[in-house]
Amino acid sequence: MAAYQAVIGHPLWGQAWRNTGIVMGASTILAVVVGTAGAILTERTDLPGKRGLRLLFLMPMFIPSYVLSIAWLQWAGAEGLLKTLPFYSFALSWLDGGLGGICVVMGASHVPVVYLLVAAALHAVPGDYGRAARISGAGPWKAFLTAELPLLMPAVASSALISAAGAMDNFGIPAFLGIPQNVVVLATFLYQLAIGLGPGAFRQAAALATLMAMLAVLLVLIQGLGRRIARYRLTGPSSPKLPLPLGRGKIPAVFGLGVWLVLTAVGPFVALLLTSVTPAYGVPLTWENVTVEHYLAVWSAIPAVLTGFWNSLSLSIPTALLVLFLARPIGKALARGSAPAARGLDILGVIPYALPGMVIALAVLLTYWRPWPGLDLAVSGWVLLFAAYLARFFTLGVRVWVAAWARVAPELEEAARISGASEGKTLRYIMFPLLRRDVMGGVLLIAMFAFTELTVSSLLAGADGMTIGMALFNLESGGYTLESAALGTILTVVSAGAAALMMKNPASGAIYGERGMSDDIDPHRRVAQKAVGGSEPPFNADGSVRG
Repeated sequence: MAAYQAVIGHPLWGQAWRNTGIVMGASTILAVVVGTAGAILTERTDLPGKRGLRLLFLMPMFIPSYVLSIAWLQWAGAEGLLKTLPFYSFALSWLDGGLGGICVVMGASHVPVVYLLVAAALHAVPGDYGRAARISGAGPWKAFLTAELPLLMPAVASSALISAAGAMDNFGIPAFLGIPQNVVVLATFLYQLAIGLGPGAFRQAAALATLMAMLAVLLVLIQGLGRRIARYRLTGPSSPKLPLPLGRGKIPAVFGLGVWLVLTAVGPFVALLLTSVTPAYGVPLTWENVTVEHYLAVWSAIPAVLTGFWNSLSLSIPTALLVLFLARPIGKALARGSAPAARGLDILGVIPYALPGMVIALAVLLTYWRPWPGLDLAVSGWVLLFAAYLARFFTLGVRVWVAAWARVAPELEEAARISGASEGKTLRYIMFPLLRRDVMGGVLLIAMFAFTELTVSSLLAGADGMTIGMALFNLESGGYTLESAALGTILTVVSAGAAALMMKNPASGAIYGERGMSDDIDPHRRVAQKAVGGSEPPFNADGSVRG
């Protein structure tokens, strides 16, 4: 127990736990309030411009948190764009970094998670409850507040626990905003212990990782308990839900959401873009001195960036393909309700995703570096990262396959097997054409997360395992502000493009609570019709299998 005693007696122990608690609490409250309000306004009211507002709410989800941190520094930092506002000095100066900036940026990065979970719950709540309240004499808003809002509480509580766990797990935001201000949280405390050269530092890091893992598992268990306690079921076809009228509150609602989205989504990335084309840090930007030399320097003058880009690309695509290959039988068994052992494997796969990324990185390092006394496998950083990514993102592959198999009727597969087709031929000719879009969406989703990952790579990326996230981290830490802004802008564009492609895929809905495909299933109908050899479409109007 000497390592645990040393960690508890460390000078940073109390500060790390106190700051982590503040960040978890403040960012969770901010994310839950804004995300829930945004979901209700865009999904249940007659608010104009819903499509654009939805996209802006989701934008921080697809941007790496460390890029969001750099963008925030260029937006609300000491030299940010907001410094020109007259009220900045006494209203926003505390957001340039440190604990206040970490709470705000962390909360803004978790708003999309809350938004999507609450939006999915809003669509799942039957409209019969609100209709019954309206028939009983309640107005539109009273019916919503008394009949529908209480049913959203499990989703709100679940999103709050996810946000709290994510705040403890996140390394990029505290690293960029906290380390320069000497603000330490558990993730950065663990990082400092793991890379420390003092006696017993590595053992102390393992002890702290164990304590963090216990806290993360506790949050997951509480979340699972809440999901089992509060449930509701459909008793028949649900009545459609009419939009709630905002009346005179329409303009204030649009203004409030617009201010929030400008401050947390649009403004930071505009500031990041403007910084990346500035000739020198602190020099006022004009049309005459706009330059792209920092974009060129990132690729030509800094070898670590190009190395990190190719390493991240060569890691992300194989990770996505192998994860989906390994997760296919588990996802199918869960979707079909068979093989109880698959549920146990699914739970095991969720654990590495629920635990803090720094804990997973340290566990992988201890597993494959020197697993037995006197045995040194000399595993490269590239291999360590690949092993950590497989464990980290395996549950995403399972979720993709569960949603994919659940959308396809088992009768198609049964008909092919009865006709004599083998399992491989059935998968190739019958199922894969129907699941192709899901698989491609899953590959894109997992590859995007692996490509922009920082928390795990901050500990495992050696000289041969440099990733694009670590390259950006080193640029910002080394004072290359303009080059880091240019690289952050590039990653923002790449992530936004991948997100735009993914949002058109059913797999994205499987992960984030969307409904996936709506009525655009004509290609699937044609493939299924050809597969079963019938002239009559095998689907009814509601998408169910005919007969």
